[in-house]
Amino acid sequence: MCGIAGVVDPTGALDLGPALAALTHRGPDDEGRWQGPGVALGARRLSIIDVAGGHQPLANEDGAVVAIQNGEIYNYVELIAELEGLGHHFRSHCDTEVLVHAWEAWGPECVQRFRGMFALAIYDVRQQCLFLARDRFGIKPLYVQQTNHRLAFASELPALLALLPSKPTLNPGPLPYLLSLGWVPGPETLYEGINSLAPGHSLLATPIGVSTTRYWQPTPPATGALSRPSDLTDRLTEALDESVRLHLRSDVPVGALLSGGLDSSLLVALMRRTGHPDLHTFNIGFDDTAYDETPYARLAAEHLEVQHHTLRFGAEAFDLLPALVTSYGQPVGSATHIAIWLLYRACAEAGLKVILTGEGADELFGGYQWYRGEVDLVRALRWPRLARSMAARLAGRLGGPLGISPAAAGLLRQPDLDIAGRYARWLSPVSVAGALDLLNPDIRHACLDRIQIAARLGCRQPAAGGEPWPEGEGPPLHVHPLHALTLLDVHSRLPDFINLEVDRMSMAHSVEARVPYLDHPLWETVLACDPSLNQVGGREKAMLRRAAAPLLPAAIVQRRKQGLASPHARWWRQARLPDWVMAHLDPASLSATGLFQPGAVANLLASHRAGRGNFATQLTAILSTQIWAGASN
Repeated sequence: MCGIAGVVDPTGALDLGPALAALTHRGPDDEGRWQGPGVALGARRLSIIDVAGGHQPLANEDGAVVAIQNGEIYNYVELIAELEGLGHHFRSHCDTEVLVHAWEAWGPECVQRFRGMFALAIYDVRQQCLFLARDRFGIKPLYVQQTNHRLAFASELPALLALLPSKPTLNPGPLPYLLSLGWVPGPETLYEGINSLAPGHSLLATPIGVSTTRYWQPTPPATGALSRPSDLTDRLTEALDESVRLHLRSDVPVGALLSGGLDSSLLVALMRRTGHPDLHTFNIGFDDTAYDETPYARLAAEHLEVQHHTLRFGAEAFDLLPALVTSYGQPVGSATHIAIWLLYRACAEAGLKVILTGEGADELFGGYQWYRGEVDLVRALRWPRLARSMAARLAGRLGGPLGISPAAAGLLRQPDLDIAGRYARWLSPVSVAGALDLLNPDIRHACLDRIQIAARLGCRQPAAGGEPWPEGEGPPLHVHPLHALTLLDVHSRLPDFINLEVDRMSMAHSVEARVPYLDHPLWETVLACDPSLNQVGGREKAMLRRAAAPLLPAAIVQRRKQGLASPHARWWRQARLPDWVMAHLDPASLSATGLFQPGAVANLLASHRAGRGNFATQLTAILSTQIWAGASN
């Protein structure tokens, strides 16, 4: 795991010092730089595989191909053997050296052979070309700024800003999405001209020009071609075992997060089954018992015989928010990252550099509430109109008779929404159109001009204006609706919110978070199957439950998903908000920043505190944007 940065600029300065300094937390063990005519590459290294021999940048035998990477190529052992069979000679046992020889052997197609999490850069001196690639699920970040004659890239936004000759201006386009969803959907950022390289994409820069290629995307079969294999549990267990085995490749100790939920408990069970010794696991408990999973974490830890560590999250933890906005580099509308930051701090204090964690399972096995909700909604949409109307009214008042939640009730009133429109409503009660009302008029008009919301609302119902998809894109019409939700999750929420949160908060403490559920052969195995196999008897993730049943207590296997969340909705309703919060939301402060309408923000805060809706995501997004804007200025 590392932080990387680089510049291609035939006419300008190539100093990587400030950028690498901004990435020290990602790689405290080593720093390396390489420079050629008009190009410079640099890396900060967190030494995990071949601790002594893995210095970066790393070149081939004659120095004509140079590589740096952030992440891990888990199948590096197999690739080394294959490349040695083709006549390549290795000087180390580091996965980064695989990159240069794979480039020599297969060129840009080499990325198809990599199994892992990575953001990588390869420079070919002879061809004068730079090749960038990001892993299939966007586990590792990579930001790029390109002008007519210059291309710069880095693992984090603060590092990339340090490479630029001048500070970029604000890009207001993503602000309504941030306020609606709670994150900035890629590839855009809040900086004009800076984008993330999309997951599953590569970029090739040559003297002729720059091109971007999608090399992978999840592709479930058409609904009529889905399989229901009788040996599915055996296939799934085999795929999970292989993924965990590869993710355990490390020359330093490996631990795990263990919340007591199905996903993390099964990971730890599979780690124990490999004979992994002296395993340390971690969970975070909450003073608010509605959020606390500690009893289940302890049950799983005792059953699996691991050394378990529990830490506590109290209301005072929210005071970390201003400092953590800096770690992000952009605002965010969630406070879950505070709990994640605390967890990885505990891992680092225990001396661990590598942690396995369960992200990705909910997207693959339909664990989020919108998967179960979509099943119920599709069933209810078949009812006669009068029955739908009655169910919608009763659900809104009574909280879910006939299996219809209040969220689904709202969708019953909008039966013409497509799957992307329904997904947007599952994610947030505030549409992008509604979020515009929180922005000051100048910013609002700029957003309308940039992302053409007005045109989109002219051809769709307003509630459909919030899906985080580029114009003209969406899930293929032939796929199962539950697979469509998975594709929607993988398109933006997973890389731009979930993975970004884990990457930033783990690397803030120089800890590498590995995610065995985000293994593309595992995904290809599961996506070939009928996703309704995951929604059985009113329970989600049925495939995973069957695989876990022989390994875990029934109380863990059968419990409903809870998920890690911090009680920021209640925090916003406390009797007195901290002075630092009110200072950022003061009308004078809001006016000085110039992004939000003070009156609209005051009304939103009053509505939330009075219980007239849950607007914690929007309030946290506004607060973190105020902090970010103040720090940026």
